[in-house]
Amino acid sequence: MTLISVVVPVLNEDSLIDELVSRIVLNLKKITDDFELIIVYDGSQDNSWIKIEQNAFSNKKVRGIKL
Repeated sequence: MTLISVVVPVLNEDSLIDELVSRIVLNLKKITDDFELIIVYDGSQDNSWIKIEQNAFSNKKVRGIKL
């Protein structure tokens, strides 16, 4: 069971996703190692899903959900 789950919806935010993930993960690590970051792709018209996939691949704490 995960202690903290952070859910963030994104829409056309491909230029901000890397920084968003970095900041959230950095601050959650200050609290606990038992967390997950779930980024919800909401039908963007940019490369948001690609960025989400890249972050999820490089960090097991990050997950993507595609609506």
